[in-house]
Amino acid sequence: ADVTSFSHTFDADGTFYITVKAVDKVGFTSGLSKEGFVLIDTEKPALEIINLTNDQYITSNTFTLGGLGSDKMAGLDKIEVRIDGGEWYKVESSKVSSIKS
Repeated sequence: ADVTSFSHTFDADGTFYITVKAVDKVGFTSGLSKEGFVLIDTEKPALEIINLTNDQYITSNTFTLGGLGSDKMAGLDKIEVRIDGGEWYKVESSKVSSIKS
């Protein structure tokens, strides 16, 4: 069996369906391969914080951060926040895995 490879540069983001076939030297063609797809996503997700401003005074030791996140292609996997350069904390939200624009 021959090992083959194929490279292609896509012009835009999107979902692309790929089918493969083999043709021998006398013209016989294999059946078509099972169709697969690739999702090309070259853009970063967007994030907007809606209730945080510089020099904001708070009269409690608890602050709730609000924001909107989106991703046009793959959708968001998670949103994380860190305070004073410390460790990253995952933002708990039931909607994070399904946010898409």
